[in-house]
Amino acid sequence: MNESKTIPSITVHTWPNMAIPEMEIQNILTFLAYKTNKPVTFRWYAEDEGYCENSISVRIATSAGGLWKAGKTDTVRLARKTYVLSEKQVTLDIGIDVPEEKRILDDDFLTLAYVDHNRIIIPIELTATDNQEGTALLAYVIERAIDLLDFSMTEKLIEQREKLSKQFCEAFVRGVKRRIADRENLPY
Repeated sequence: MNESKTIPSITVHTWPNMAIPEMEIQNILTFLAYKTNKPVTFRWYAEDEGYCENSISVRIATSAGGLWKAGKTDTVRLARKTYVLSEKQVTLDIGIDVPEEKRILDDDFLTLAYVDHNRIIIPIELTATDNQEGTALLAYVIERAIDLLDFSMTEKLIEQREKLSKQFCEAFVRGVKRRIADRENLPY
């Protein structure tokens, strides 16, 4: 008897300069969700998003916010095949620090993606143009990332909680000081 496997949920968030159709991205991510048996979320990259131990985040760096320095990458070479990128498919300097073995590189050692535990972060704005190159490179990155994913999140989640607690306490103290100053300045 054949058992069918349920594919976990896939959420694709779109943004104004995302040119690859959502359905194409969803098809690529279906492979990832099926292989890992984890839900997948796809959207633009923002710093310090945090971690979630029960899902996978696929993030594309975009130049829309102007947060990072953009550089032009004309071509990507994989297995001696050259993929020509459009002028919109820029590489962004997002400053991720992961070990070398957690990077997905092309034949010329260009970083195509960083795998940070359960996050796949792509510094090339592959989705900025609806072309075969962007789709092929996204599929390549997803396929290669599967073996690099790591769901041992205990240490990262503790760090994340401590950081959030510290930020909350700092905001609370600022709010109390501001309230005291406001009360002191009230006329009686």
